[in-house]
Amino acid sequence: MKIIETGVLGEFLGMEIAPVLEIAVGFEQGAKTANPDVRIVLAVSDNVADPAKSKEIALAQMADGADVIFTSVEKKVGQPLFDVLSQTVAGTTP
Repeated sequence: MKIIETGVLGEFLGMEIAPVLEIAVGFEQGAKTANPDVRIVLAVSDNVADPAKSKEIALAQMADGADVIFTSVEKKVGQPLFDVLSQTVAGTTP
């Protein structure tokens, strides 16, 4: 079963601190183990509570070919990111 079609994964980090970076490294290692040719598009928000910035990052990653975006942010602060992704999957304009 093929999970991604483009071979590109987005990775959305809320901030660059040790625990978050450790999660990111684990994600990247797992992705590369599953598909050594996968390309990962990384973005760091530094303000996941800013809906406009989260939306901008998500749309930029999708424009760069990511058809899956991984994040470790919790739902209450990452809601703008989740909203953009949900709207895109539903076929509505974010």
